[in-house]
Amino acid sequence: MATTRRDEKKKQAREAILQAATAEFNEHGFILTSVSKIMRRANLAVGTFYNYFPTKDDVLLELLKPLVNGVRFMIETGIAGRKNAIDLLEESCDFVANYLDDHRFVLPLFLGERKGAPGFHKPFEELLKMGQIRKEIREDIPPELIVEMFHSIYQAASFSKLPISFKKNIQFKIKILIDGIRVNPERESQ
Repeated sequence: MATTRRDEKKKQAREAILQAATAEFNEHGFILTSVSKIMRRANLAVGTFYNYFPTKDDVLLELLKPLVNGVRFMIETGIAGRKNAIDLLEESCDFVANYLDDHRFVLPLFLGERKGAPGFHKPFEELLKMGQIRKEIREDIPPELIVEMFHSIYQAASFSKLPISFKKNIQFKIKILIDGIRVNPERESQ
């Protein structure tokens, strides 16, 4: 099906709104950004916003999709490729850290459980369960608890006053957690 000029203009307007929202959220934060600021930056009328998004929250949800889809893709392809669960966890957590470092404004949505927010817990729980079945991850700790711990690492890093970057902070904390959940033959024999 051929794309019409009208369809192309709609696509450009939607993309302009998303780009303007990203810039505004990065500069002023989600709460201090208004729809009118977004639309002024996009050089579009305020009413146009509502042709594409019901609320400012919906824009934020849309901007979180690349993170959600990226994590799911990494985990699914890693599982299909029989990749080690520990390596896959580290890579997925690093991917999340990179995205959140570049898009800090989605951090509250990532950390919170807002209505309509994409879930991060399920793909990580499935990965952890797979790692337990493969005897790569300790079975004595419930996967749901481990996911909560991973999730809290991002929150702790966002409030950290340590003189290291957000990403490096997360990497250190993830390493500590992964070392704690990794199956250790010496620990197993005790």
